[in-house]
Amino acid sequence: MDEREGFLSDLRALRARRGLSLAEIAERTRFPADTLAAVESGPALPSLPALEAYLRGCGEPLAPREDRWRRRGQGAAPARVNGAGPPAAGGRW
Repeated sequence: MDEREGFLSDLRALRARRGLSLAEIAERTRFPADTLAAVESGPALPSLPALEAYLRGCGEPLAPREDRWRRRGQGAAPARVNGAGPPAAGGRW
């Protein structure tokens, strides 16, 4: 398992420990469930706003995981999920 997949796996495990469905997290955060599904399944790392919403929905702060997210994303921009996150190379904000 590579580091990215390990990060995503840890997110899935967090949600499982909390006993939450994606629909419950979506209701708590007002983020679409499909966006939250992409946060934990990839294939790329989620945008920081999507990650923060996912963690908030699980009752967890962003800070302990933000550094790990940043280290995993070095050298590549996080994926855009439903328009969230940075634009593709050459795109505009």
